Amino acid sequence: MAAALGALYASTEGVPAACAALLLVPLVIWLRVLAGRRWNRLGPLEEQARAYVRGLLVAQERGAVLPELSPRLKEPLDSEKKERRYRRWKAARKRR
Repeated sequence: MAAALGALYASTEGVPAACAALLLVPLVIWLRVLAGRRWNRLGPLEEQARAYVRGLLVAQERGAVLPELSPRLKEPLDSEKKERRYRRWKAARKRR
């Protein structure tokens, strides 16, 4: 918002670069709206993926063999594994 106001002020002063920046303001607003829509659509799916990954880790701890995961699921799986390792390390450190 401040950038848009700065570009508007500079364009009234006759700075050509500010006029060009003013033309980019609608593009930035449009991209921001698209990003917000995407986040609203993918947010719940991310939580479902994390729940799936947690279920996979529980199954793996009980001896099941994990299926081959897509790259998009490998990232939350690795993240969840690191988080669990950290929690175990923290609990062990606290007991000392």
